[in-house]
Amino acid sequence: MYAPLLVQIRTNSLVRLNTLVLFVVVYTDWMLMPLVAKLEGLYLPVYMISLFMLLSASDGIIQPFFKEVRLKIVFYFSALLDLAQIGVYALFWIDPELFTYTILVFFTLQAVTFEVARIHTIDWFQDDVELKPFLMLRSAVISGATIAGTLFTMLFDYFGGDARWLLLLASGLGVAGIMLQLRLGYRFGRKEALLTSPAAAP
Repeated sequence: MYAPLLVQIRTNSLVRLNTLVLFVVVYTDWMLMPLVAKLEGLYLPVYMISLFMLLSASDGIIQPFFKEVRLKIVFYFSALLDLAQIGVYALFWIDPELFTYTILVFFTLQAVTFEVARIHTIDWFQDDVELKPFLMLRSAVISGATIAGTLFTMLFDYFGGDARWLLLLASGLGVAGIMLQLRLGYRFGRKEALLTSPAAAP
């Protein structure tokens, strides 16, 4: 069933890089989700948790406002968000409650950015790959990264792991994700420049 999906990764370097970005970024965020959920129960009232959930759910609604944004800008902005998010981890040592509020803001912004990236990526790939397998691949990667990240932290917490070490690990993965997103943004920027150059015009 997944063999045709793997062909897309093997034969298209841009799909391969995009898949790797998806996995690393989603894995990192969902590695933190159980910790953040645990902190929510300690610090946030239900109405605040619901507010953040509602804001995260609005990504598909506001996406049309960003339809003219260049894809490389989307990935550069996502990399900038990840860099700022790594800085937010330091708040855990200073004020866990403030950390909880702040990290949820970043998760919300990233949800919107991912929705924008999804639509634009489909636009760019529709002439290079079969869209249905690509979308299935994207869904499989996100699900796999979500499950892997969550299970890792569940086991980490079960065996008494220190949350500070988890945040340090997330920082390392975050740096890797930033480098990958910058590379992906550069690749999409080059592709866009080639397609919009006068030499490429019919």
